[in-house]
Amino acid sequence: MARYVLLAKLHSGPHFLFRFDRQEILECLYQFPTTKGLEALTEWPLETHKEMSFFLEMLIKNVKYYHLKDLKTSKKEFVHFDSII
Repeated sequence: MARYVLLAKLHSGPHFLFRFDRQEILECLYQFPTTKGLEALTEWPLETHKEMSFFLEMLIKNVKYYHLKDLKTSKKEFVHFDSII
């Protein structure tokens, strides 16, 4: 079972459900927004199609907000991009 669950709302309409275990993915989330643009995809340790798809949506500014929950500690986080971009 994955440690982290992320539910994002996209500007284009649908939701994006993303589950992951790797701490590196969490670190990529905290590096956003980035000034590197699409180049960041080549530098970040993304391994799966789902990881790449989600971060591509973030880079093209299609993510409106996301909820992140750590299932191990029950810590929750909400990030609304209209307020930081």
